[in-house]
Amino acid sequence: LDEGLKWRVNDSSLKVELIKAGIGWGHIPRDQIKHDLLNGSLLEIRFEQIYAKKLEIKLIRLKNNLPGIVAENLWKFLGTFDS
Repeated sequence: LDEGLKWRVNDSSLKVELIKAGIGWGHIPRDQIKHDLLNGSLLEIRFEQIYAKKLEIKLIRLKNNLPGIVAENLWKFLGTFDS
């Protein structure tokens, strides 16, 4: 799969339409296409060798910018996911 041709789009609706037009296949959130799966206009393909991607997220904020209470609580909550 790594050596294959790839299309990249920044609009998930366009991606769905390209796939429905037979251009290729792709990863789409199931809730976005549940009706298409139910009516058979799209099929789910399961690959044994494809796994969920692990992403690294960096939290960054300005040193001299005091956050509000919501931002501060979000900052603390997100900090609990440090691996």
